[in-house]
Amino acid sequence: MQADLVALCGPGSHVLVTVRDITPGEYRLPELTQSEAQAILDGAAAQPCPAQVFQTIWATVGGHPLSFALMNAAVRNGAMWEDIELDCQAVGQLADPQQRLADRLLDRYREVLKDELSLFEWVGKPECDYGFLRKAILPAGIRKLNERALTASDLPSTVRLHDVVFASLSSLDWWSAERRSRWNDVLERYLTETSGLNDLSFRTAAFSLRDRLRALVEAGDRRPAYVLALLEITSPEGSDALDLDDPVQQAAGLSTAGRPIDPLLFRTIIETFEWLYLRTKQVGRDEATAFAKGGLPLFNDLEKILGLTPRQRSEIRHHRGKALAWIGLRDEAWKEFEAVLASAAPLDASRLQLMRGYKHAKENDKAIALGEEVMKSAEAEPGTVSPSVLLAVMQDMPWRVEAARIRILWPRQDFIVRTIVENASAGVEQAYKTLAAVARFWSKEAPEVLDGVLQAIPKPDTEQFEDDETRNGFADVMFEYGRSRGADGGDALKLALDLFEGATKSSPFNIQRKAELLIVMGRYPEAETILRAREDLKTNGWLQRLLALALLGHGEPDEALVWIDRALSDAQCQSHFHEFWEHRYEIRTALGESEMIEDLRKACSLAPAGPIRDRLESVLKSPAVGANG
Repeated sequence: MQADLVALCGPGSHVLVTVRDITPGEYRLPELTQSEAQAILDGAAAQPCPAQVFQTIWATVGGHPLSFALMNAAVRNGAMWEDIELDCQAVGQLADPQQRLADRLLDRYREVLKDELSLFEWVGKPECDYGFLRKAILPAGIRKLNERALTASDLPSTVRLHDVVFASLSSLDWWSAERRSRWNDVLERYLTETSGLNDLSFRTAAFSLRDRLRALVEAGDRRPAYVLALLEITSPEGSDALDLDDPVQQAAGLSTAGRPIDPLLFRTIIETFEWLYLRTKQVGRDEATAFAKGGLPLFNDLEKILGLTPRQRSEIRHHRGKALAWIGLRDEAWKEFEAVLASAAPLDASRLQLMRGYKHAKENDKAIALGEEVMKSAEAEPGTVSPSVLLAVMQDMPWRVEAARIRILWPRQDFIVRTIVENASAGVEQAYKTLAAVARFWSKEAPEVLDGVLQAIPKPDTEQFEDDETRNGFADVMFEYGRSRGADGGDALKLALDLFEGATKSSPFNIQRKAELLIVMGRYPEAETILRAREDLKTNGWLQRLLALALLGHGEPDEALVWIDRALSDAQCQSHFHEFWEHRYEIRTALGESEMIEDLRKACSLAPAGPIRDRLESVLKSPAVGANG
């Protein structure tokens, strides 16, 4: 606890710990002593609190730390000690004097803080995004809140009122419909300004204000900025529903309007179509395909709108390409993406789609070149690539290919780490999926990097993951972290298994990773059961390799040798043949065969340069292996 606080505080910091409600069995924070209370009360005040006034205060609030901080702030901002004494006498007989004292002290700030506090009342919770606040009440407004001790320490990206201060807002009569309407307009302007930026400002504001946004939209205020923000932060795979307009009908109506389209409405129509497709995909693939096919006229209608910019025309072709891919017309989709890159407004999102296509077609050199192009641009000129596209490029790069790691992962490791940490710290769940994609390589070749990332990112509330892809992705991360820590990794491995088992839907790859995790945990029969149930076991070298390990683990090396030999005949697994040959060496050692050292030599010759090859060469030179050679 103390170490955590030290990490958050700068030199000379003072930590004030408060609690609002006590529940049975909860640890009771000790209240202040009179000398401690006096020190807080007198801090930086022009005159110390008179003894008689202090006794009145103590009799009213006891050792409640926040009350003393609030009174000190009031005095530093011009109140007299006699005024504070009168406040205490006026509230001393009330049932909850501590909360009512906060009410009374806040009433002093009616004229100087009405705007600032009305904003939090409108938000509906004690914390708010710093970027939005900076625009809404200006840095001066944030300073006024801090100077009067009304804020509590929180994440750097948010400003948080003390809980007791926020609770007191409901008892004040300062608020008006006019003020709330003004904040609605300020929010719209801020979201409009930040929606076009390739940074996290739009998303962090939307995430912080999601309750207010949802309330506005549900009440019928469907400004494009509000709807677009909700689409940004609401997973189509999650349980939260959105009441959205029909994007196909909207596009059809706008195509004959004879006027340019609002830029945010244009984006909202496209994003709504994609969100609804992904939502329908949860029902079934056939339903999703039918939805995508029925939505294709949307793109023709959008192209008829007057005054489209080159970028908007590229956006239409790009998203049409995605829809064509969804219904299986991949050649037509490919042409759309290539046309975008050849246009006056090429999109990195189209480069991402082509990169994925090349990866799927095993044209890894082309995939690596496109991904490298996007990452070079993002690193050289921050703000030129959207965070979601950059994370997706990092996630979908063919990292299994050694050339991708040599050309990109290792030279750009610091940039990749920084990108993952910044996005995870902003609450972007996609960052955990991206981390999963590189974690399996860091765990084996640079475990200290993986450890550093996990120390730097916020620990997610795994119960709150909105979709199974994120849940399985973080399970993958914890699996690799636990494996990299050896005997100390048990807790991480258990968490990984809990996450895998908590997923409602899992891809074949996720099921494969769960089986591998069970093998690492020594639960060989369970892993074997999963692997033998796979229909592609006879043709998939990755599964055959795992089954060999499971069989070796529970004492069946003869059959294990058969399966590892099958795995070594699958050319799709060449990038990891060094591991397969090492497994073959281990199996033949268990069988007591001669000349098994040749398998270890083969593993060394195929291993990538670096920690993996160094480890294998160390094993090869060990006395135990030499004696058997």
